[in-house]
Amino acid sequence: MVTRALLIPLLPLIAFVIITFLGKWLKEKSAWLAILASAASCASAFSIIFEIVKGGHLSVAATWLTINQIPLEVGISVDPLAAMMLFVVTFVGT
Repeated sequence: MVTRALLIPLLPLIAFVIITFLGKWLKEKSAWLAILASAASCASAFSIIFEIVKGGHLSVAATWLTINQIPLEVGISVDPLAAMMLFVVTFVGT
């Protein structure tokens, strides 16, 4: 489930980079690439919301940086409210 949560922002970002550098050659196909990335993010958010509704909870953290032996952590936490917002934002954006 963590990889699906990471795909939600990464797919549109990857499409943006591809369109930025290859947009001149893709022409009309670049719109389809953006729509496909957005729809895939929406589908990923939809699958996450079903996992959360069944009682699952997603929380992953990793140490990003340590300063003076104080760890700074970065992570992902998806609770029911966050899952609903992920779905609503990606659905409206698509």
